[in-house]
Amino acid sequence: MAFKDPPHLNPPIMGSQAYFKLDAPLRLIFGAMQKNLSAEVASLSGGESMSFDGRSELESDINVLSNHIRNSYILSFTPTSTEPGLHTIKVSLAHHPEMVVSARTSYWAADENK
Repeated sequence: MAFKDPPHLNPPIMGSQAYFKLDAPLRLIFGAMQKNLSAEVASLSGGESMSFDGRSELESDINVLSNHIRNSYILSFTPTSTEPGLHTIKVSLAHHPEMVVSARTSYWAADENK
């Protein structure tokens, strides 16, 4: 059986038509498994996690979260790369580099041709 397409980074197993480059997402998954999973999922999705040992810490964390809710924005963008797979992104404020931005660090682009 001959393939008409150029060689791919992940050659298919005979009888399979899917091509996936999974090293980057698998590295993220295995890295997350070695950490606090809920905190890692929150971080990867642009969120945050907090832990507390008592009522006063819980109340303090709730106050911080309620402040974050009032001071949040939703951003969207259209990627310039059409290459499928995992892509990293960095969100920052050009005129206020001293400010902290909570945002996801990557996104997954699907193959539009499939």
